[in-house]
Amino acid sequence: ASQAKEHFAALDYLHKSIDLSPDNANSYFLLAAEHAEIGLFDRAIVEMQKAIELEPTLYIARFQLSLLLIQAQQEPEAQHQLQVIIENSQDEPLIHFSRGLMALTNDQAFVDARAELQKGLELNTQNPGLNSCITAILESLDRSNPPPEQPTETKADSDYGSVLRVYKTDTFEEEN
Repeated sequence: ASQAKEHFAALDYLHKSIDLSPDNANSYFLLAAEHAEIGLFDRAIVEMQKAIELEPTLYIARFQLSLLLIQAQQEPEAQHQLQVIIENSQDEPLIHFSRGLMALTNDQAFVDARAELQKGLELNTQNPGLNSCITAILESLDRSNPPPEQPTETKADSDYGSVLRVYKTDTFEEEN
């Protein structure tokens, strides 16, 4: 239902799944993704947090939660989630993606963020939907920042928040 953009049907199925198996982290993750897709970001945050509570090693949920938190201007919590991924995940592309987002939220040069995100893209062969999401972030970075020959630019010099509006696109749904 989600892939067919039948959001309400997908939400109904996911709620039924949770009713049947309330400890299923993946159901909460997918419910959060569906809510994010239709713009219900506050609900998506709560559900991603529930997924992580149930399965702390569900690092893709931590990453998606960090995107939602950055968009909600909750950078310290987003940075915490990214740091957990960087320190504990064995998923190299996800680690690079997390480092890239961390660079964006830590006043580091956009060149550093771009390099980490690009490295993650090169390594990620398992999740094309996530690559689409990261590509959208890179394209937004390219549109909102001068060319890389000016490496001193930081997030204070540009609106990186617009970089993370990937939930308004179809890319998020593709990864689920």
